[in-house]
Parts: sequence; structure tokens; C-alpha cells
Amino acid sequence: MRSKLPLLLFSLLLLSSIFIRPVGAIECGDAIPTGSDQLNEYIAKCNQSIDAARGEQQTLKAAITVLSAKINLVSAQVRQTIAQIDQLEKDVTTLSTVVSDLDKSLNDLTKVFLARVRESYMRRDPDPMILLASSDSFTKFFTRIRYLSIVKARDELILSEMTTAKVSYDNQKQAKIVKQKQVEDLKVQLINQQKELASQQKSKSTLLAITQNNEKRYQSLLEQAKAELAAVQAIIAGQGSETAAGEVGRGQVIAHIIQGASCNSNGTHIHFIVANNGSDLNPFSYLKKDVNHIDNSGGDPFNPTGSWDWPVYGTVKLNQGYGETWAIRNLGLWYSRHNGIDIVGDGDEVHAVQAGTLYKGYYIGNNGCNLQYVRVRHKDGGLDTYYLHVRYT
Repeated sequence: MRSKLPLLLFSLLLLSSIFIRPVGAIECGDAIPTGSDQLNEYIAKCNQSIDAARGEQQTLKAAITVLSAKINLVSAQVRQTIAQIDQLEKDVTTLSTVVSDLDKSLNDLTKVFLARVRESYMRRDPDPMILLASSDSFTKFFTRIRYLSIVKARDELILSEMTTAKVSYDNQKQAKIVKQKQVEDLKVQLINQQKELASQQKSKSTLLAITQNNEKRYQSLLEQAKAELAAVQAIIAGQGSETAAGEVGRGQVIAHIIQGASCNSNGTHIHFIVANNGSDLNPFSYLKKDVNHIDNSGGDPFNPTGSWDWPVYGTVKLNQGYGETWAIRNLGLWYSRHNGIDIVGDGDEVHAVQAGTLYKGYYIGNNGCNLQYVRVRHKDGGLDTYYLHVRYT
């Protein structure tokens, strides 16, 4: 029994070295440190955690890990920025005192120098021969010469001190201006970081609400999104079954939004796409900006700049934007961009954004569901607009 004791102790020490975290080691998710070096290490650890979680299998746990790490990362960046602002403001206060003292010193030296200039003007340096002639003796002559030399050296010293003080004053004043600008920039950065933090916190709570913190529901949403992406890409590529339905005018009702869940959709909305020769374009570049809207997307950009009417009337609710969206960053980690916008209006009517030829279509994907849509081929510009998740007669 005694012979096994050393082996047992060695095994325990080995396990401890493997599983016990070193004292003082910093990990993302710990309490956010306050020291500058520790904050930098914490931020680096959070970035590592995000990269590691993104490389894992797509699970709800991995998605939540990414969001939690992002929240910790931005929280640390906020603390770091606040610390930088505090230090810079202290530096500015110190520099203000230094500049004030230098300004006073420079003023004092200027007064002394001006007094010396006036005195020198009144005195003027006499000709040495006149000094010699007016002196009772050589001793007095040399004394007067030395005095004039000392006065001249003193004047030169004052001038040198003034020059040095002026250079120092200018340098410190410029340093103060630079630090004040850094404070202003960091305050803007802090506001943006605080907005980002609020967005990340909202993203996490939204993800938990959408998935109900349920892995099966999360996987179902992923599969649904994958199926819709495949179907949309096929439709834009001309693989849908379509029937021409005649000419339509701008603003004409061309379909109705399916209420509730439908093929590859878990809720009421239309997926609106603008395309040119099979390539999607940003719908916001064509839709007019004068429209009321509500953001239900988690913060996707809503920036219309065009002249087209909207396909839905009333207040536009944006469920998902164009390009890299919140849903892609936090749900659909397997593809990089959204090729249209998901919206809903006050009613179920869908309107043509411009005049053109109407086509009614559908696409049946690998999952067997029938995705209904309408397409309008526009005369101006050769563009197509697609309206998905709709019903038509």
C-alpha cells in the first residue's frame, strides 16, 4: 500500500497541472480587470474565444458563446476607453497648469527684458575712447568696461531664457491641444462602443427569445434558412416555374402576403429582391426614403435613397436587412449575406414598385415545400423585382 502512495501523489499533481488554471490567468468571461495590461490580455482572450466558437459545429451553445464573448469584449473595450479618457483628462489638467505657469514666467521675463531694453537705450554703450577719456584712472576704466560686459551678458541670458520659455510654452500648449483632441475622439469612440454593447446585449436576448433557448428550435431555424437561401438562389437563376400574367402599373396590387408561417418562413413577411441578370442588388438603392419604418431586425441598416414606391404600404417593419445582417452574424453563420430585405406593411397587399410585366411563379425545393412568388420584369433598366412568400389568384 505504501509503495502506491508516491504514484498516487504524482498522478494527482499531474492532473492538477492539466486541469487547474494557473493563478492569475485571465479568461474571457471573468470579471473585467482594471489594469491596462490586464485589459489588453482580456480583450485578446475574448477575440480568441470568438474565433474558437465560430470554428465549432453550429449549435445554439456555440452561438450564445460567441455573443457572450462579444459582450465581454465590448465591455472591456468600454472600460479601457473610459480609463484612457480619465488619464488624458488628468494629463490635460496638468498641462493646463504647466502652460499657465509658463505663460506667467514668459510674461515676467518679457517685462524684465523690456526694462533692460529701455535701460540700455537710455544708457547706450559709449565709445571706449570716450570711456577712457572720462575715467580718472585705468582702474576705473576697466571697471566700467567689465560692468558693461556683465550687463550685456545678463541681457543675452534674459533673451535666451525668453526664447527657451517661448519654445517650451508652445510645445506644452500644442501637447495640451493634442490630448484634448484625443479626449474628444475617445468620447465619440466610447459612445459608439456603448451602442455596440447595447446591440450585442439585445442580440443575445433576441436569439434566446427566437430560439426559446432550445437547440432543436435553433437547428430548425437554421435548416429553414438554408432551404430558403437555396430556393431564392434557384428562383433568381431562372429555375422557378413561372406563368406570364400581363402588364402591371406602378403601385398596382400584384399579390397578397401569406399570413403566418409558410414555406421556408416562420412568420408573416415578404422577401423583396431587386436583381439584374441573376445578380441581386441593394433594394435600398431603389426604394424611396420618405417612409415610416420600425426596426425588428436587431439593428440592420435602413437607408433607402431611391425613387421607387415600396411594395408594402403604411409603416414598413424591417425584419431583416440587406447584406451582412444581424441574423447572419448571430444565426446563419454558414452564409455571408442576405440577398434581399424581409418586410411587412400595415396590410397584406403587395404592390408593384414600378411598371412592367408580371410573372406568377413557384419553386419546390429539396424539402418539398412550395415557395410561391411573383416577379415583375421592368421595362426601364432591365431590372427584375421578386416578391416571395405571397399568394396570388
